[in-house]
Parts: sequence; structure tokens; C-alpha cells
Amino acid sequence: MEPANQKTNDTGFTLIETVLVLFLSSFLIGALLGGVKQLERARFEAYLKEVQTGILSAQQMATLTGTSYTLYCGSRDIFILKGGVSFYRFPMSRKVEMLPDETTLQRGTFNGSSRSCAGSIVLVHRGLKEKATFTIRVASGKLTLYKEPYKY
Repeated sequence: MEPANQKTNDTGFTLIETVLVLFLSSFLIGALLGGVKQLERARFEAYLKEVQTGILSAQQMATLTGTSYTLYCGSRDIFILKGGVSFYRFPMSRKVEMLPDETTLQRGTFNGSSRSCAGSIVLVHRGLKEKATFTIRVASGKLTLYKEPYKY
């Protein structure tokens, strides 16, 4: 039996307490990383929708006004030019890049009623491992967007 005035050394954590803290912190980190991935996916989807809307708007403005609009794909940006001057710019985030080997439309012009702009723009989001291909048809000028998983 211990004397009443002697202190015991109970300053450490038990094994159960340590395991419980590790479990809860790993659960919270996993939930946080899943949320970050969903945020990245939403940003990429919004970027694709913005580019798609910009291309369709350039087509429609060229048809309605008879003015030429040029779609230009740079290494880090996609531009819509009006009379050689940047009319709108779509900057890519650090994780999004264009695949120049698969992109057939580096520069194309929408002229009034003629459908002179045709080809594909291929973008990849490295973090999400997703590939998005914008295709503009020659005869109809129809714009389609295909998304698929991307393997390095």
C-alpha cells in the first residue's frame, strides 16, 4: 500500500487514447482531401463551361455581325481575338495544360456565315487525371465536349 502523501506519475496517454486520436485525425484529413478534390473538379468543370460558352459566343457574334473572330490557343491561355486584338482570354490553372500533339486547332477564324474554324482543342487536368476535348465540326460548326480519364 502506498502512502497517502506520495504522488503517482500519471502524466502520459494510454494506448487507447493515442489510437483514438490517430484514428480521428486520419479521418478528418481524409475528409479534407476529398473536399479539395471535389473543389478541383468543380473548378475544372467551370473552366470547361467558360471556354465552351466563349467559343459558342464567338461563333454567334461572327454570324450575327459579320465580323471575324479568331480562336487562338497559346501554351497557357486560350484567346478569342477580334480584329487581331484580344477580345477574351481563358487562362489555364497550373494543373491544366493543353496537349499540343493532340490539339489540331491552334488558330481558327469564325467568319460571318462561313464555318471556317474546325478542329480539336485537348486539355488535361493533371491532378484529376481527366482529359477534355473540344471538337468543332467543319460543315456544321457544331461544338462538342468529350471528357474521359487521362492516363500518362
